[in-house]
Amino acid sequence: MNVQKKTSIILLLVVMIVPLFASSVSAMDVHAVNSKDWKDVYSVMLASKFDKNIGMFVNSESIASITRITPSNLNIVIYENEDNPMIRNMESQLESAGYTVTDTIRSDKFNLDLDPETGKYFVIDEGNFRISVSLAPYAVNNGYWVLIVNEDNVDDVINKISTADEVIAVGNIGRNILNQIEQYITRTINNNNVFRDSQDIAKMFPDMTNIILADGSLIENEFFNAGNPVLLTGPNKILDEMYEFIRANNVRSVTIVGNQLSVVGEIIRERSNKEISAFVKFGQSDVDNTGKVYALSMFPMPQIQLAFTIIKVEYNPLAKEIITYYNNLGNSELYQLTTLSVKNGDEEIGAASDEEVVFVGAGELLPVTYPIDIPIDQIMDETIVEFFTSFGVSPTQLDAFLTSEGKYGPPFNLPLQVKEIQADTASIELVDAAYYKRLKRIGVSVQNNVDETGKGERVYYSVKLNGVIVNGLEEDFFRQDDLGSGMAKTTYIPVELDEMDMQENKEFQITIVYGTDEDFMVNQLRKTLPFRVEHGNFLTGLVTGLTGTGSIIGLIVVVVLAVVAIFVFRIRKNKKPEQPATILPPI
Repeated sequence: MNVQKKTSIILLLVVMIVPLFASSVSAMDVHAVNSKDWKDVYSVMLASKFDKNIGMFVNSESIASITRITPSNLNIVIYENEDNPMIRNMESQLESAGYTVTDTIRSDKFNLDLDPETGKYFVIDEGNFRISVSLAPYAVNNGYWVLIVNEDNVDDVINKISTADEVIAVGNIGRNILNQIEQYITRTINNNNVFRDSQDIAKMFPDMTNIILADGSLIENEFFNAGNPVLLTGPNKILDEMYEFIRANNVRSVTIVGNQLSVVGEIIRERSNKEISAFVKFGQSDVDNTGKVYALSMFPMPQIQLAFTIIKVEYNPLAKEIITYYNNLGNSELYQLTTLSVKNGDEEIGAASDEEVVFVGAGELLPVTYPIDIPIDQIMDETIVEFFTSFGVSPTQLDAFLTSEGKYGPPFNLPLQVKEIQADTASIELVDAAYYKRLKRIGVSVQNNVDETGKGERVYYSVKLNGVIVNGLEEDFFRQDDLGSGMAKTTYIPVELDEMDMQENKEFQITIVYGTDEDFMVNQLRKTLPFRVEHGNFLTGLVTGLTGTGSIIGLIVVVVLAVVAIFVFRIRKNKKPEQPATILPPI
């Protein structure tokens, strides 16, 4: 039985009917957010709970997400982003549909404007949006406002927290902002891991018998209604440490928001031997109580686009190794860790795994070899490779499984192909690395060596820099390049480091992946070099900028400029000085 069928049998699917029909809510208003900015949606939803009103939002250019589940006898107050609304004429559309709009409030900073000024704050970085859903229930129940800070509003945030009773900073905050607000912070929750941060927030609740699980990619009403902790999980995987946390705190039931995470609920039930109940909130009822069920209204957070797959897997009998071609199609660098099994039906004929997490750059096609000795006569048309591959944006947060189309969990299966591949003869040397302060770039210099006969080939390579401290936080960088036979070259990676970064960075952790075939770079060179700053001057910057990439044209330009400079100098040197003008005495 596959995961989808088991999920529909094992998990109790709960339809959450919005209780808008009862007379007890007649005194409430509906606070409807009309904005494309997640910060507006989050802030209005939070403020509506402080005011004991009903928070709602639109997530498309249609008002249906409101009209389907909202009785027309309730007054609506629209909170509209004046520069970036989701619907341009929302007020007139609602009035045409029979609703009474009592007010339309416009702003481009609702997170600051709606602050109830209780004197208690959580402060999070705008880029740390996932943790906001974990903070929502505690904030509502305990009178904390969640301030979302960025470089543009840090002064306004300081004005609020400078006289506050309690300020709790949560998660990673860039040093340029942290330096300005840290004197007002009374407590910090930061494990450099968003899942552990959500655990620490959960510990602040008096009871963890019932919890909510979310992946932090969406805003939904449940996060603001519940008095239960919200723990973060991956989209189709629960980390071992998160599961152990749930078990250690005697959690009895888990509510999962959105059926896209139902596989996580099944994993918890199976691992706990069904001692932990799992419920999926997947829909909402219509306003007329006819029994129709609509999908939950969810507002998407700004998401890093993770699009990761394996395009093919080959067995090379000459080298007795399996070659797996990992392809990162997304816009962010990521890490992966794989265990694979080669199978003929239920019979395993080979297995291997990564010894450590593997970094894959944005847009990179990365072949990885695994030594396995498989008799060639055992590989048939039906032979497949099962991949149990975890991946994520951090080496310590591999929170997603690679899955086949139509499945919600591993393994990811591919047929095994056989291909004889000769050894790659490429040979390059990592020569040097430095941060060029004037250029705001890190330069990594390599040399393409020739063989003993004096011959060589063009080499394709990728430069990977891991753990570079930028604005106080570690970042990874990736750049692809190529190099002619016998040539040296410096590959530049744009990054701006401030003076503190240049002091905190102690070394460059560099990996070079290279080969003579652009699609088959299986050679790898790792080296750690001392962090070095090249201050330079204008001429250094000019020469580096033109020739550092190994460009022949750039080199020619520099030579021409030098020749012109010498020519002009010689003309001026050889030119006779002019005789002073004769001054006649006055008559």
